[in-house]
Amino acid sequence: MIKPLHIVILAAGEGTRMKSSKPKMLQTVGGRPMLAHLLDTAVSLEPEAVHVVIGSGADRVKEACAEYPVTWVHQEERKGTGHAVMQAMPGIPEGTVVLVLLGDHPLIPASLLRKMIEETEPPLAMLTMELDDPHGYGRILRDPGGHIIGVIEHHDAGPDQHEIREVNTGIIMADADRLRVWLDRLDCNNAKQEYYLPDIFSMARSESGEVQAVLAPDFHDLQGANDRVQLAALEKRYQQRMASQLMESGVQVLDPDRLDVRGTVTTGLDVCLDINVILQGEIRLGDGVTVGAGVVLTD
Repeated sequence: MIKPLHIVILAAGEGTRMKSSKPKMLQTVGGRPMLAHLLDTAVSLEPEAVHVVIGSGADRVKEACAEYPVTWVHQEERKGTGHAVMQAMPGIPEGTVVLVLLGDHPLIPASLLRKMIEETEPPLAMLTMELDDPHGYGRILRDPGGHIIGVIEHHDAGPDQHEIREVNTGIIMADADRLRVWLDRLDCNNAKQEYYLPDIFSMARSESGEVQAVLAPDFHDLQGANDRVQLAALEKRYQQRMASQLMESGVQVLDPDRLDVRGTVTTGLDVCLDINVILQGEIRLGDGVTVGAGVVLTD
């Protein structure tokens, strides 16, 4: 990819199913807001700019993530993902590429996004995944030759289309100039009367002949959180990842399922972590350190 990269993060969700006074993007994974994890990933891609579309609890979200060099974009009304991206486009110059991410997907690996950036070309590419139970997701529509011809939202799909297991993750990369044109053509003639971002796929298909796709190898890294059950699943996934990273660096973790990392950890040689250990904040463990069962270390 030669053109400058701009990242748009959709983070305006209210999270009513969380039943919380906190904005959805401030629900925590590993002791930090979901949005903060994604911003770390976005910044690591070295884009020209990061644009974050916010709505519910906007001031609290900006305060919690004030350390990040981002442009905040306020979405007054929530009219779908297409409408959300429209709000960010005035701040994106011509001659650039736009990567759209979802604020409640904190665990997407930077390596997967780099693969998408490096191995696909504008005008349009998308990230897909396969699920055993794709209920609620937009299905990927392909022609007999396997080429993507569009996306059908779950609410609008027919019985045969509900059987499709390959789904849209909501993550796309598009040429900014073409994206602007496609967004202007969107309408809300659908079951939810919203502007669906995936509707641009059929437009791109009719223009360029093919929409490129990258299939994620592990759907767990692309799961979001709309309620407390899904949030707990993200937490477990995150802790498994942290335990694996510590063990790969040489740490002996007696039971990876009984370790909680809620910050950053640096370790020396021959470190051992017993069961039910909690590591919070900034933790530095020197050579030969053993942390006993049930110990909580903070900063």
